[in-house]
Amino acid sequence: MMKPSGLNCERENHDQTQLVTIYEEWAVVIALLTVGSSQTVVSIPPDQLLQPEKAGTGVSISRDKGLDESPSWPGHPRPVPSSIYASICRAAPYLPQLVIPVPFLVLAGLVTGLAYQPISSYGDGVLEGIALASTFWPFGFSAVLDASIRTIALFKAERGTKLSTLEVLLSSQALVSALKSPFVVRIFTFWTLILGFIWVISPAGGQAAYQTVRQTSLIETKIHDLMYSPAADIGLPFNRILWASSSNFGTQLGRIYAMFRAAISASNAIAQASNGSSPTFDAAIRGLGGADTAIAAARMDLWQNVRMPEITDLPGYNPKDPYRWLHVPTDRLVTYESLVGVPVRGIPQETPGNISFQLSTTYATLECSPWFNTTAWREKTPEALLIHRAVNSSITNEKRMGSNINGFQQIYMDTPSPLTGFNFSTKNHTSQGPITQGALVFGTRGNSTICDIGHIYVDVEIQCQREQRLGQMVCRSDKIRHSPAQPAPFPDNQMITKVNQTDPGAPAAGYFVAFLPWITSSYHSGNSSPLENYLADPARGIEGDAVALTDEYTRLPLKIFAQRLAMAMNTALRISYDMPSILAFTDLNITESTALTGMEPKYGSTTGSFTTSTAVYRVQYKWMGLYIASLVVMSVCAVANIVLRLIIRAPDFLTNVAALTRDSPYINVPSGGSTLDGEERSRLLRNRRLKIFDVHPERDVGHIAFADDMGQTTTKRFGVVDRVYT
Repeated sequence: MMKPSGLNCERENHDQTQLVTIYEEWAVVIALLTVGSSQTVVSIPPDQLLQPEKAGTGVSISRDKGLDESPSWPGHPRPVPSSIYASICRAAPYLPQLVIPVPFLVLAGLVTGLAYQPISSYGDGVLEGIALASTFWPFGFSAVLDASIRTIALFKAERGTKLSTLEVLLSSQALVSALKSPFVVRIFTFWTLILGFIWVISPAGGQAAYQTVRQTSLIETKIHDLMYSPAADIGLPFNRILWASSSNFGTQLGRIYAMFRAAISASNAIAQASNGSSPTFDAAIRGLGGADTAIAAARMDLWQNVRMPEITDLPGYNPKDPYRWLHVPTDRLVTYESLVGVPVRGIPQETPGNISFQLSTTYATLECSPWFNTTAWREKTPEALLIHRAVNSSITNEKRMGSNINGFQQIYMDTPSPLTGFNFSTKNHTSQGPITQGALVFGTRGNSTICDIGHIYVDVEIQCQREQRLGQMVCRSDKIRHSPAQPAPFPDNQMITKVNQTDPGAPAAGYFVAFLPWITSSYHSGNSSPLENYLADPARGIEGDAVALTDEYTRLPLKIFAQRLAMAMNTALRISYDMPSILAFTDLNITESTALTGMEPKYGSTTGSFTTSTAVYRVQYKWMGLYIASLVVMSVCAVANIVLRLIIRAPDFLTNVAALTRDSPYINVPSGGSTLDGEERSRLLRNRRLKIFDVHPERDVGHIAFADDMGQTTTKRFGVVDRVYT
């Protein structure tokens, strides 16, 4: 019966094995005889006699018996572990690499959550984490990618690949080497491009992590409805009912006194209308803390209401072109029409931000005549004044305003009396007839001047800013112009004392004007009052010499004096019109303060653009995309490394120096050990001395190899003249 072919193959293999065994035994005998007769001592292990290249070697190789005795060296053949447990054990050392991308992924989630969030300690902590991530990113990325490249090289080697592929893979385990290797080795493959691109992600990912978040300002604009008091269409803010009613006047007088005196004595009232006309102006500015401090303080009143500039005093003002917008200077102290500003309601509270709006308002202006002798004029017009009757020096202390006034005065003010038919003006001091324009007289015991009253209607653009939450809203007038709807100038028709005494408020204008000097009285005869001192020199504030007035006013240019007197007049008008809205101590609506004044105040309405600038974190999504892409590459490499390690069965020795000892005819190692990994082989052979030298020094043609540095008979140095090598 014919035997199966498989059995024939088995028998044939058995016969060949016996022949090899016999051949090995005879080889040992021949080797012993050769040792006995040779002059050169060469010790060749039996397991190397089958290697042709070792014949005639010039190196004496001494066997390290200690390795054979080591229990770790596989002295007997053994299978390559292929169980699931073995695969897991091979992949286990690389499992920690799966954790490396995790903190970077968590950080990416935290960064995404910061988008447009206000600055906070939590956000700052995330920024610190970003700084750390950008520092440690290259280390983590390199650890993952380096291991992955080694694994890919081993996987390719196990399945068979070109040497060029292995060379490219194993020489590209760092960014610089990956970029340098193609030019040094001069091997360009598909892997060259792939590895170069992936390694470039390392610095790109670190930079992307650092650039993912920046602090920026989130600009948001909302329109708010605003109110201000009073409306411009009422003309001057003149509370006729208050000044005509003794009851209302008596009720409000205490507040009027307090507020006017506070306004005129405030530090931001100093030096108004005195630049160039006061010898103490520079000293006053220094006393206020410098020009910048004085300029900023003068923009708002004592109660944080924004002041309106006196338009005719601004640089660039042209009366022939009154409706052109003028910028309010920010580098010089501006003269304002009043020491009290315009109250505005509806500005958002607490929130930091900027608001801009436009309002319209009206204020009084004066044009005064040259000074004339008081007594001579009074003698010619003994009945020309509404309140005062005296025709001599006692006119300044003529107390005809009732029991509400006290103290002493060195000035007087009054209006023409309609009952006697006088209508004096700057053009005619003694004229008679119907009163067609508001006028007043201001004087001392010695000299007087008559001033015509006019209105100036202006549109003003206001800019306000609050820098921090619960901070003060700081406002300033930015631009101003004459209101196009009104002529400039506009003759007054409000401050006229009417003939019809039954008309409510008929004598109000005269009472208001006559009361002005008593609003800040002196309580010592012969001493000037705070108002008198301020009119004489605002740079000195309410301080002054404790002596009688002489020529303090007549020495001033008429325009400067008229400007100062109009400022005092406008201050009193604004205070007495609607005191609660000026004070702004409560959230009282401007329209709800009618009971306090005895009349219905009119308010203006406007809209303001409130712009908030909130410091937030802004995620830069282009950098974030690059960061996420880098994380994906890192994560894929980490997972791929584990998967390939589970598949690979071959021992990993490609990147270890111990791999050079494998299958080398010039390095004596014990038999077996082909299943050892590179790390384990290096540990077992760690004491073996190796050297690069000519292993055939006795031959005419040498051979350079990596061999045992033990027991060699002779060596020759490299570079010997006429020495050549294979």
